[in-house]
Amino acid sequence: MPRRNPWPHRIANFLTVSRILLVPPFVFSLLREGGPGTYTRALVVYMVLSDLLDGPIARRGDGKNLIGQFLDPLGDKLMVGLGYLVLSLKFHLIPLWLTALVLGRFLILRGLWGLVFWASGMDLRSFLGLGNILTRPNWLGKLAADTQMGLFLVVIFPFPELLRTAGTYIVAAFTGASGISYLLLSAKAIRDTGILVTPEVRSRALGRVLHRASSVLADRIWKAEQRLVR
Repeated sequence: MPRRNPWPHRIANFLTVSRILLVPPFVFSLLREGGPGTYTRALVVYMVLSDLLDGPIARRGDGKNLIGQFLDPLGDKLMVGLGYLVLSLKFHLIPLWLTALVLGRFLILRGLWGLVFWASGMDLRSFLGLGNILTRPNWLGKLAADTQMGLFLVVIFPFPELLRTAGTYIVAAFTGASGISYLLLSAKAIRDTGILVTPEVRSRALGRVLHRASSVLADRIWKAEQRLVR
């Protein structure tokens, strides 16, 4: 049996963790420089490069990198979310309504994720191993994250004002659409997997309520799809 090589996952996780640890220095530098300055931009360059590299490096390893699967999107959301917050409240470079939309979507979806994970009674490795919309973003979610990062970079670096204005509405459209899509697809995943009606659930009452609500929503989606097909 060939030996597994753990180093790609270790290197990828190091890059991810280092990006998360640099979020507080990034915020401090942004505030101290009175806006996007040299040190802030240098930190952002490293954080973006580490984000681009950790995925390809992890894929060179054997099996799934479940730790990276959990930490990588968290690191992105911390960097972009806190960046949006400071750039909106302190420097007024991003509209406050857009920051509220981005952070609101994140809090709602992560809250749902945490609630379903806790109620399921599953351990983190098994839950992440489900491999459905509850644990892996779809193409629309990835597109929303990419546009959010793109606007963040347009604001941090000296790009034309026109790009910032156009990017604002592009981010709003994809963020809203992906949030609705995630909620609808999550309802279907909860119904189909039945993870909230197993004997291992921590709260049977909560599990039944969430499963029933998800089933009703998923059935309505199916009926709507059938009407569109006809």
